[in-house]
Amino acid sequence: MQTPPSTLPRSPPHVTLGVDLASAAERTALARIEWSPHGARLIELTVGVDDAAILAAQADAIGIDAPFGWPLAFQAVLNDLRPVPPWTPEWRDRLRYRETDRVVRALCGRWPLSVSTDLIGVPALRCHGLLDQMGVTDRSGAGGVWEVY
Repeated sequence: MQTPPSTLPRSPPHVTLGVDLASAAERTALARIEWSPHGARLIELTVGVDDAAILAAQADAIGIDAPFGWPLAFQAVLNDLRPVPPWTPEWRDRLRYRETDRVVRALCGRWPLSVSTDLIGVPALRCHGLLDQMGVTDRSGAGGVWEVY
């Protein structure tokens, strides 16, 4: 990440990077958009993007279409190896969905893919490595990198 949000240009143009992160580079896409007072302009669209290209990309802000983490209850079950409550739909959903997912459902009326129990978990693992290499420790977007859909 090149520029923290506190130093983003006060007025356009500035550049955002959108990454459609897949489990493999050949299915990963990158879009670079320049924003100005006249609107947005796509200045790059690349498919088949590896991690090195994502890390080298220059932008004021980055949006990554991949989960940035796993449900806390799911993490606890994997890490603690303690007995878990009886299986119920409520407990299942605590293991499957993050608070982010609950907000998405409340806004859109549908559950997003579950990072812990659907195939989207593989891009999430890749994303975890990218975030680590970018030095992202705050997953709220405060560091200029956002989880987007």
